[in-house]
Amino acid sequence: MIAVRQFECTDNFAWKPATKLFNAWHGGVPAILGWESAYQAERKSHLDYLEVTTVEEALAALKKLRDDVLFRQSMVENGRRRAYETQPNILTQEWIEFLTDVAVPAYHRWCSNPVLHRKRFFLKRQTALSADRLQRFVGFKIEGLQKRLNAFGKFFDVQQ
Repeated sequence: MIAVRQFECTDNFAWKPATKLFNAWHGGVPAILGWESAYQAERKSHLDYLEVTTVEEALAALKKLRDDVLFRQSMVENGRRRAYETQPNILTQEWIEFLTDVAVPAYHRWCSNPVLHRKRFFLKRQTALSADRLQRFVGFKIEGLQKRLNAFGKFFDVQQ
């Protein structure tokens, strides 16, 4: 399975879950994935998936899976073991433990902080989110401009 949103990308798609990786494990197939934080957060071994950032790397990964039968089988077997971790009952139990052992106690500690401290926290988070949004927007605009300039340059190269 190959799932790459964008080659040579600077965005790590932090808001996207690792569902494609989980589906590959459950489907019993090796995964070739792009550079994304959700996949990286789930990675415990080089057998979890092959990460690629260019078309050339994707082709090399496909050739490796084609030519190295033992490696491919090792990835599939590793995926079967990892699939167990993402079964609904296992994930449900992990969420219950997180909510009861981490989130609720943290919320109670949060509520015991002075109001000024909580307001300062929200202001810092809002500032960080706004800066992130601005950085994404500027990056998107620059990327679009670069694509237009490249297309413009190719147009003139053809004319010569």
